[in-house]
Amino acid sequence: IAQLLNKGKPYFTDDDNRFIQEVAGGHPYLLQLAASVLWELYEEEKEAEKEENVVKRQQHAKQEFYNRTKETLNHIWQSWAPMTRTVFTFIALAHFKTEPTFLEPQINLKPNIKNLSQFKDELQQLEQQGFIQKDEQIDNGWRIAPTIFLDLIADKTEPELDALFRN
Repeated sequence: IAQLLNKGKPYFTDDDNRFIQEVAGGHPYLLQLAASVLWELYEEEKEAEKEENVVKRQQHAKQEFYNRTKETLNHIWQSWAPMTRTVFTFIALAHFKTEPTFLEPQINLKPNIKNLSQFKDELQQLEQQGFIQKDEQIDNGWRIAPTIFLDLIADKTEPELDALFRN
C-alpha cells in the first residue's frame, strides 16, 4: 500500500496517505479510486490553496469517493448473509462513536447483542475479507475497515437496520 501511495508524493502528504488507507482499507480497487479522487481534487486547486484546504479537501474526497463506490458497497452488502450484515452493523454502531462520517447517522438502535464471540464465523469471514480489524480502543473490540463502509451504514434507514436485529 505504501508503495502505491508513494507515487502520489508530489501531491499527497502523510496525512493524505493515512486518509486514503483509512477510507479504502487494503482493497486495491478502493485504494486506487480513493487516491484518484484525491488526486483530481489536488489538480483542481490553485497552488496557494493546497496547503490551506487539507481537511476540506479530504472531506470532499470522501464524499466523492462514497458517491463513486456506493453501488459497489451495496453489492457487497447484499452479498452477505443477514447475520453477517447484523454483525457488521453492530460493529459499525460502536465505530460511529470514534469515526466521523460525512453523512450524519440518524440511527438510534440499541441492539441486544451482548457479546460478539457468539458470531465467530461471521467475524472470521469479515476479517478475512478485510472488512473489519481488531481494535481494542472501540467498545466491541472491532473496527470497520475500510471506513467508507461507515457512510454506507449511515446512509441506510433505521427501519432497514433495525430489521437486522429483530431476526
